[in-house]
Order: sequence, then C-alpha cells, then structure tokens
Amino acid sequence: MQLLQSERDLRDRFLQAMVEATFPLQTGLDQEVTLHALIEAAELLKERFEQELAELRQESD
Repeated sequence: MQLLQSERDLRDRFLQAMVEATFPLQTGLDQEVTLHALIEAAELLKERFEQELAELRQESD
C-alpha cells in the first residue's frame, strides 16, 4: 500500500510521539524485560486500533 506524503507525515508524527512517550518507561532494572514488555504492549495497541478501525468501517457501511 502506497501512502500519500501527508499520510506518511502523519504516521511519522504519531511514531515520534509514541517513541518519546516510551522513553521514561525504558529506564527499568532490566532493559531487555522492559523492551519486551513495550513490544507486547505495542502489539496489543495495534490490535486495539485494528478493532476500532474495523468497527468504524462497519458503521460507515
């Protein structure tokens, strides 16, 4: 899927905001455990957003 420049810019802004939001969370005792937990949380967030998108699309049908 090819994104328009405006869509890439928006995606990049969201990515930067999410990365910056995780900086304080990355200072744990075990950085490997912390990063693994952040990855799992990101996967759950992706699933949640995909579900919301599916619901939005269903509502617009």
